[in-house]
Formats: sequence, C-alpha cells, structure tokens
Amino acid sequence: MKYMITTIRISLTALLFVLCLGWTNVHAADVGKGEALFKQHCSSCHAPDRKIVGPALKGTKAKYADDPTWIYKWIKNNTALIKAGDKKAVAVYEANGKAAMTVFTFLTDPEIDDVLAYVEDYKPKVAIAAAPTSGETTNPLDDPQIYYSLLGLVGLLIGVAVMLVFAAAGLAASVRAKDESRDLSADDVWQTFKNFLSNKFVTTCIVATVVVGGTIQLISAARGVSLHQGFMPEQPIKFDHKLHAGINQVNCQYCHSGASKSKNAWIPSTNVCMNCHKAIEEGPTYGKGEISKIYMSAKWNPIADKYFADNTPIDTVAAVFKKWLADEAGIKYPKKIKNVESAYAAAKAIGFNKAVEWIRIHNLPDHAYFNHAQHIAVGGNDKDGKVIECQTCHGPIQEMEVVYQHAPLSMGWCINCHRESKTTYSFPDPKDAKKSMTPTPEQMGGLDCAKCHY
Repeated sequence: MKYMITTIRISLTALLFVLCLGWTNVHAADVGKGEALFKQHCSSCHAPDRKIVGPALKGTKAKYADDPTWIYKWIKNNTALIKAGDKKAVAVYEANGKAAMTVFTFLTDPEIDDVLAYVEDYKPKVAIAAAPTSGETTNPLDDPQIYYSLLGLVGLLIGVAVMLVFAAAGLAASVRAKDESRDLSADDVWQTFKNFLSNKFVTTCIVATVVVGGTIQLISAARGVSLHQGFMPEQPIKFDHKLHAGINQVNCQYCHSGASKSKNAWIPSTNVCMNCHKAIEEGPTYGKGEISKIYMSAKWNPIADKYFADNTPIDTVAAVFKKWLADEAGIKYPKKIKNVESAYAAAKAIGFNKAVEWIRIHNLPDHAYFNHAQHIAVGGNDKDGKVIECQTCHGPIQEMEVVYQHAPLSMGWCINCHRESKTTYSFPDPKDAKKSMTPTPEQMGGLDCAKCHY
C-alpha cells in the first residue's frame, strides 16, 4: 500500500512537472518578436487569416498536432522534405500550385514558435476614420499663408489709397484752375499727383512695402530650393505600392530590407520580385505587361519556368516573350495587352539581365546625413512609443498607386519631429528618481548641428 502511494505521488509530481513545462513553453513565445519575423520573412507570400501565394497560417500548429516536429522541419527546409518524398510536404506543395517556398534554415525553433504564436494571436485591424480631437486647436499664425494674405491686403489698401490720392489731386487741380479762371488740363492733374508722390513719407511707405514684399517672396523661394515635395516621376516599371503594401500587406522591409540595418533602405533587385512572381504572372491592373519587364530584367523564361542562359540569343528571348504575352490561356484578369509588339518593346527597353534603373524620389542634400536603421531601431513616435513606421516620413505609402514625395523633408520639418517625437529609451526622471521618462531626440542632443551635418 505504501509503495502504491509513493508511486502515485511520483507520477503526479512528474505529471505536474510536465504540465508546468508545457505551460512555460506555450507562454514563452514572444508575439511581438513573432510579428517582426513574420513581416520580415513571411508576409510577402502569407497572411495569418487568408491565402495570398501560400495558404493562411492561422491554425497551422493545430493542423499538424499529430506530428509537432514536422512543421519545424517544413519551415526550415521544405525543399528537402519534398525531395525526400514526405507525404505531408508533397501534399502541401501540390495544394499550393507547386509554388516554391523559401527555406529558412537560419530560424531557430523558438523563433518559429514566436511566428506561430503571432499568427494564432493575429486579429485583423479595423480601419476607423480619424475624428477631430475635441478641444484641439491650431494657431492660425503658424500658417505662413496668413502673412501673404496680409501683404496682399496691404497692397490692395495702398492701391486704393493711390486712387483716392489721384482723385484728390484731380479735385485740387480743378479748384485751382477755377480760382485762376482757366480750364482744367491733364497736366494740372498730373503735376499735382507728382507733387504728392514726391512727399518723403509717401515715398518711404511705397519703398518699404516693395522691399518687405520682395524679401518675403525671396525667402519663400529660397527655402524651397532642393525641396521636392509632391515629386512623382514615371518609373520604368509601374510598381503599385497600393496593391503590394496595401491590399496584399507585403511588409515594406521585405523589399527594402536595409531599412532596419543600414543607412540606406535599399532598392530590391528583381531577384526579390521573383520570389513571388515565379508564381504570379499577371496583375489586376496591367495584366502581364509590367511583370514582363521584371522577367526581362531577371532573364526569366515564363514558358519554361526557368532562367534563360546568359548567352541566349535575343531573338530566342523575343520569341518566348511574344508567345507568352499573346497567350490568353488561364489568365485570371481581363487581357490588358492590346499590342504584343509594343508590350515586348517596353520589356526589352528594361534590358535583358540588366538592373532596373529606378528613378530616386526621396533625395536629401549631400550635406545632410540620414540613417534609416538609427530611426527604425531606436526611434519612437509621439503617441505610444512604437518604432517609427515608414509612413512617418513617406506618407500613406500603402495607398499610393504611384509613389510621390509626401513630406517636404526640409530641415525645419526634421527639427519639429525631433522636438515632438519620443524615442524607445527610458531614463529616470531627473525631477523624480522614482519615475521614468521617455526623452525626445531633442533632449538627447538631436538638434545639435553635428548630428546631421559633419
């Protein structure tokens, strides 16, 4: 009996230990890190709650609960599983149109746990129209337009005054002519008017108005030098950010992967485009037309589903592209190509196996230093301290079919941001050591000249 009780106690202790360990493992997953990893590596082909190129990921762990380790093997090296003839791997591969999935051998099991925890925790964002903040007022004197309006009003008043003076001069000349018993002449009126204008006070007022008005216009024009707000060039490929970043929710850093680790955000090569466009051959707006330019740059054969050899004759490339562009079999969207020859010519202009020559939109002066990684890694905002989003500087990029420069990116604009935004740092409050404070870049020396000019 004593032996049985001891056995039961040991069994219960072991069971409790296993349950606690399992509970710890479940809750050790970091949803925040999982979101960052998902957006960086997965969001170009997957969404938590809907199919894009690959299937929706929500419920993945439960789906393969009969073999919990399989999902880790699949994520790390799905290609090896498929080649080995793994039944689950082959079934997933065929169910998704045999679209190639990137291997993630560098991801650890805890990192995969983080990603899976994020997709399970994912809740779609509900767009809510921004309402005016009650009690929030703006100072009309902050708008420079008011000064131009006042200057215009002053000019109008001066014009009215000149007209009145001219009328008064005419009346004075008329009275003088009557007193001298002679007819009023235009010379009399003009002479009286010139005498008024030669008055030092009147002359000073006119000169002052012209100088002040001209100075304001000169300063305004000077401050606009090298500022390109609203600049919207036509790019060699009509890349629709609204479709990619907005509708399909591709994370910005999937393409611009340097933003979090480099001074520059990086322009993606067409190899990055091909991660998705090996499987996606047409778009809802331009059909095959714009995607054919990507294929030309990447030297992709859309009929054979493989890359052309470097020494492929251009006549062979032309024949393949024209045949593919003209083929309407299996197209999802209405045909957009009216002239195959002109569509091929546009693709050929990109250059076979040549980098796409994108036109730079956001371009700071050479004497101004800006580091993307510095802002992404430690920058915050004035609302909840989260990392700065791309939209902070680039505007609603997820709504732009054609990208343009949203913000002025002027020195004053940057300084205001450094004064108002918060960082992700936290320090003891110098006024109360028991409290912490989140400093602005200004409080950390972010307005020093040498921070951006050296």
